[in-house]
Amino acid sequence: MFCDLRGYSAWMEEDEPEEVAMVVDRLKLRSIQIVDAHGGIVNQFVGDEVVGLFGVDSRSEDDPCSAVRAALALHDFVRTLRVYRRSGAARELRLHTGIETGLVYARKRDPRAGLYDVAGDVVNTAARMRSLAQLDEVLVGPVAHGRIARQFRCEVRANGTLRGKRRSVTPYRVLEPIHGYSAC
Repeated sequence: MFCDLRGYSAWMEEDEPEEVAMVVDRLKLRSIQIVDAHGGIVNQFVGDEVVGLFGVDSRSEDDPCSAVRAALALHDFVRTLRVYRRSGAARELRLHTGIETGLVYARKRDPRAGLYDVAGDVVNTAARMRSLAQLDEVLVGPVAHGRIARQFRCEVRANGTLRGKRRSVTPYRVLEPIHGYSAC
């Protein structure tokens, strides 16, 4: 799961670094709490980006759904943040997220660089999904969609070639949970 604040670079240019850092610190702390509560781990933070992993320490059939639930909770949290510009006007913060599931190579490493070194097509696809996601969207790749479709209502986005991918990939936008299902 890759979650990223939209407009972070422009925000850094316009506001005091300490103010931005305080809000990003709140996001980081809450991200750890939310991802952990959903059975994942925050692998690392890259600036304003949260990289969460599910199923690395122990796998569950519910990992893709847990990642989506965590992403939706993070989006909800960010929508509640109130940040004000120097002018006094409110700044609206929103995330955009990409998720994919599948086999990855994961190796523990020095925690200053992230808890795990992860590699694989899944990692690349999730990062590219995040890049495609619009303001406040959670996009999932086709494999994740197959695993969450009974639990979440989704809509197909146009097929596209993701940067670095030879074949087109179908992204799916997560709309809402389907009530009445307790597991994927």
